[in-house]
Amino acid sequence: MAIGPVNRVRLTSRLVERLNPTDGAGGRQIIYDSVVPALAVRITETGHKRFVLAGRFPGSRNQTRRYLGDVTGPRAITLAEARRKARAWLAKIGDGNRPQRRNQASPGC
Repeated sequence: MAIGPVNRVRLTSRLVERLNPTDGAGGRQIIYDSVVPALAVRITETGHKRFVLAGRFPGSRNQTRRYLGDVTGPRAITLAEARRKARAWLAKIGDGNRPQRRNQASPGC
């Protein structure tokens, strides 16, 4: 699957399931959603996939990513849930609030 240099596509459940570490240039990769632009799927070298929200949060000058949920496993969420959660967090950020880092045991984000 060819993904353009900006790595922004309309994410679908099927596409997310089919993504693997070899789809990119090697190493970790991040594929952004064109529906909710700050939402992305982050794929590690080992193939672990998680939904993240990327952006600048209140009080920070640097862009960072916040873990939303895994694609598979016990902490898995669906793409629809990830989009809902991302939109809710973006609304909080727009109001000047910083989303909580609750349930973020994954240091690799």
